[in-house]
Formats: sequence, structure tokens, C-alpha cells
Amino acid sequence: MSKFNRRSDEYGGSLENRARFWLEVIEQVREAVGDQCAVTSRLCVDTLNDNPLGIRAAEEAYRFIELGDHLVDFWDLQAGGWVAAEWAGDDAVASRFAGEFSHREYIEAVRPATRKPIAAVGRFTNPDTMAEAIRSGVIDIIAAARPSIADPFLPQKIEEGRYDEIRECIGCNICASRFGQGAPIVCTQNATLGEEFRRGWHPERFTQASNAEQTVLVVGAGPAGMECAMVLGKRGLSAVHLLDEQDAIGGCIRAISAYPHLGEWGRVTTYRQVQLDKLANVEIVPNTRLDAHGVLSYGAEIVVIATGARWRADGMNGPTQSPIGGAEHDFVYTPEQVSSVSGEIDGEHVLVYDTDGYFTAVGMAEMLLAAGKRVTVLTPFANFASFMFFTGEAFRVNRELRAQGVEIVPLHVLSEITPDGLRGQNVWAPEPVEWQADAVVLVTQREPQDALYHELRAEPERLAREGIEALYRIGDCLAPRTIAENIFDGHRLAREIDTADPSNPLPYLRELPYVDVDRDRAIAATAASGS
Repeated sequence: MSKFNRRSDEYGGSLENRARFWLEVIEQVREAVGDQCAVTSRLCVDTLNDNPLGIRAAEEAYRFIELGDHLVDFWDLQAGGWVAAEWAGDDAVASRFAGEFSHREYIEAVRPATRKPIAAVGRFTNPDTMAEAIRSGVIDIIAAARPSIADPFLPQKIEEGRYDEIRECIGCNICASRFGQGAPIVCTQNATLGEEFRRGWHPERFTQASNAEQTVLVVGAGPAGMECAMVLGKRGLSAVHLLDEQDAIGGCIRAISAYPHLGEWGRVTTYRQVQLDKLANVEIVPNTRLDAHGVLSYGAEIVVIATGARWRADGMNGPTQSPIGGAEHDFVYTPEQVSSVSGEIDGEHVLVYDTDGYFTAVGMAEMLLAAGKRVTVLTPFANFASFMFFTGEAFRVNRELRAQGVEIVPLHVLSEITPDGLRGQNVWAPEPVEWQADAVVLVTQREPQDALYHELRAEPERLAREGIEALYRIGDCLAPRTIAENIFDGHRLAREIDTADPSNPLPYLRELPYVDVDRDRAIAATAASGS
């Protein structure tokens, strides 16, 4: 595009010149592969860098497609960029911003320019949406990236009419976040992602458990508990009881999916609810809270504690690792409290203190705005919602919240809360800084709700007397983490429940050979000595 191509020779200037290099490359590719291989090209119809609300760049894309149409067998089209762009993240747009096929208008703008088939992504998860996109003629091929990560058997399930078995992508972009971190890919919906070779996990196949005659009690029906119970049921455990004190399963997902713009995250629960309902050996028991005596007398041989975590009410400060003075005041709230009473918080001005850096503080700010509050966000990080830069959401979240009047104060630590004001400091300076607010929301750290586990673990002899052969804890109850990691934890335990030590993950297969450094050094030393 002309914004980046500043050349003055035959490869710069006019559109025909700027397209010349690309056309020459495709011509050579076409010549090399002949008719033995289809040739396609992915084209960004509009980078959205200059005018994210318009389709200006699509005019050039239209002419570009006309120039190259005779060289390709089909086009792969998309819109938006990923990083370092004004509208970054709209390439793989998160569900908080858009639903399925969000690039439709951009592809429609260039559809008449080609007689060749068009493939397009767009986080397609609903078969009806896919069918309509094809029937309408906008595209000819459904391309699936994130949906196929969530469910590699998506096409087969559609073909066989097994729509209720589709693990629909929730658009959280936790998969994409790992690219920027240089870490193995993960998926909130699909715990087997990346483990097909390393751990030998197949997304749809489960071996019969060698201890299938045993009964398992899973206490807590959040992400980890739901996944664990589902996989245990598919592995044929004789009876799996999934208990929760709430009136339905879901745990923290019930509150999170009620945050503004995160409704699709509720698919974490709905998918597992459908699968659990199909398993005759799994029983869901809602509205039930067990103490240690209740667990001991329940009659299960295996007990899994998945009681989750809660946000700390003392505001344990991430940067200082000490409680925030004055956090006990009645105008100081945790995220759980805001979820239930955001419209009832007294006062006009609410300060959200965020040392978590992910979606919770964003949800708090949006809920408070919806309740008519004036919001200030204070964070020790250089940017608000810093982890969301990995998921491609931070640029737009920061821009939209600021546009709604949210004041964001980065690089500051909150240290004391009083009825007269809030005190803290800039992370680079010791001088105190003060703020005024009518209420405070602390999004700092979560602590495991693990009292039940420790109470049970403290009496191994009693566990044995009651016939409990194994006690485990999973998910946030073990250590607060992302939803994807919680689901993985529950899945792994269920996969390995019949191994010698399920508490410790089995070693995985290595893609690369293991190098015994000490052995190699000894061999080298022996060779050097000539002995």
C-alpha cells in the first residue's frame, strides 16, 4: 500500500507498480507448481490503520484483486491488523468486540472484483452462519482458525449433524496470547490442544479407566470441576458426583459471562452442561455445600476438591505484597461484590485499583459505567489491562474506555484507603500522591478457597477409615490461574486418575531428544584424556 511503499522506481508509485513484485512472485510460483498444486494468496483487504470505521483501503484491494485474479485459484481475504496498529486485534477480533464473520462488509466490498472462490475466516462457530455466508455468495470456503483450535472435528460434527457436540470458540484469544509470550499454545475450550503428541491426548477419544469401579466426588462445579467430571464420565468411572453450592454449574464463569461483552464466554459452561447431561454415570448435585464431615461420609473412594478462589478483600498489593491499609472500610468492594451490587454502590465516583492486568478490572469499569458511575482506574503497570495486549484486546479496550470518560492512571501504587482520601505513589518516585473517590474496587489478587481440602488432608487416618483412597485439588483451589489453565488442570487429573501418582503430571514425550549433559561431558573428558 502507498502508506508504506515509498519507492520511486518501477516497484513504487502507482498501484500497478506497487503490485508488480507480488505479481512476479505469484507468476514464478505458478510456473513452479504447474497444475499440480492450487495457488492462493491471502490479502488484507483493509488494514484499518487509517480509518477504522471506513473501507477506504478496499478500493485499492479491489483493483489489486483484478490485477492478480488470473494467477490464483482462490483468494483468502481478511481485514485488520494484529499488533502495533491503531485498530490492532481486528484480524482475529475478540468476542467482546464482534460476533461471527466480522469481516463480512470488507469482503463484500471486493467480491465483484474476482470470479475465483473466496475463503475467509471470521471465528465461524455456528453451522447456520456458515451456511448463510456460502448461500449469500459472499464467500465460497469457510476457513477456520480459532474454531478449529477449539474443536478440530468441527467439519465432521457438522457433516454428521452432531451440532450439540461442537466445542464452540469463545473468542477469548488466549490461544493467540501465547504467540507473543513465546509459550506453548493453549485453548480455553480444548484442553488437549498442543498435547496430542506430548501427552498422547486425543480430543474425542478416552481410554477406559483401570479404576472404573470407583466412585468419584467432585466438590465444585467451576471450570476445573466441570471438565474433570466430564472426562471422568467419558473414561467410564462407575459414578461421578459433581456438587456445587450454587443452583447450577459454572462456578466463576457464571459471573464472568455476565460482564459486559463477555456473554460468549458462557459457552465454557453450556458445552460441558450438554456433555454431562449425556453421561449416565455422572450426576450433578446443585445447591449442596459439604463440610469435611459431609465429604467423609459421602461414600466416595476418590475426592476431588475444586472449590475455586475469591478476590482478596484486604487488597493484597501485587507490587508490595502487603495488604492495603483501610481495605476493611464498607465503601471498598471486591469484584464479586460489584457483580452483585454495582448499581447500589453509594457515590458518583469509583476508583478501580488493578494489579491483575487482565479482563476483570475491565469488566468492573464497564459495569460501573453502565450503572452511571464516574470511573478512575489506577494501576502499577505502564498500561491498563496489560495482559490484554497479548490477546489483541488492549488497544481497543483502552481507547473505548477513555472515550467513555474513564480516567486511567498508570504507574501508580495504592497503599492506603481512608474516608478522607486515597494515598499512594508513582512507582518511580517516593513522594506521596492522593486521590479522591466515593468507593474503591480492589482487583488485586485471588486466594484459593482451599480450607476444605486442608481440613480433609489433615486427617489421613480418618480418610482411610471412611474408605477414601485418594484426595486431590484442582484449578483455582490449588493456585489461581486463567480459565484455560483451570480446565487443563481438571482434564489432566481425569486423564491420569488411574496412574501411580495422579497428583504429579506424567512426563510428556519430547519432540526433541533429551541431552544428558553430565554423560556427554564425561564422554568428552574421557576422549580428551586419551584413555
